[in-house]
Amino acid sequence: MLQQALAFLIETVFHLFILATLVRFWMQALRAPARNPFAQFTMALTDFAVKPVRRLVPGFFKLDLASLAVAWGAEVVLLAILSLLQGVELVNGTAISVILFLALVKLLRLT
Repeated sequence: MLQQALAFLIETVFHLFILATLVRFWMQALRAPARNPFAQFTMALTDFAVKPVRRLVPGFFKLDLASLAVAWGAEVVLLAILSLLQGVELVNGTAISVILFLALVKLLRLT
């Protein structure tokens, strides 16, 4: 019971962050004005993670791929934590590759 509550809490916090990074990506892709309070809140919430990644992952056709990379990375971490809570060992490469692919699918579903 405690494990399910902890998993729910972790999943909720991660999904809020992942959705904020996806909103940041779509706002920049659709050229939404950044002077409204919602856009400023989204930028402030995700700046700590997106700005360092932006140095490594450049934009492509004026799309902010760093935001997508952060969202995908957060989804991978979320799935790894949830798998560890369920007792799945992440030692072999098969489990890690499944988590990487499943994170991409879940990210597309959230989008």
